[in-house]
Amino acid sequence: MRILLSNPDAIGDFVLRQPMLQSLAGAGHTLMLVVRPHVEPIARLVCPKAQIVICTPDPFAETFDIDESDQARSPTDATFANPSADLLRS
Repeated sequence: MRILLSNPDAIGDFVLRQPMLQSLAGAGHTLMLVVRPHVEPIARLVCPKAQIVICTPDPFAETFDIDESDQARSPTDATFANPSADLLRS
């Protein structure tokens, strides 16, 4: 299964998700992680086979606008990953 996980939080939040990420990867799922730049090195250590998409702008800033950022390709990359449709259902 292809799974897209967005993690715009800080390093601590990512570390707390490490067991879940390793379990998903260990079960053979294909992961794409959307992370902030300071989390990228840890993401590569935790999930070396995952595709990493960097979200440079701060999503918690009042002026956040991903369309105006230098990383406007992030939504395109996420769409291109084609996550499994079963996960998109609520």
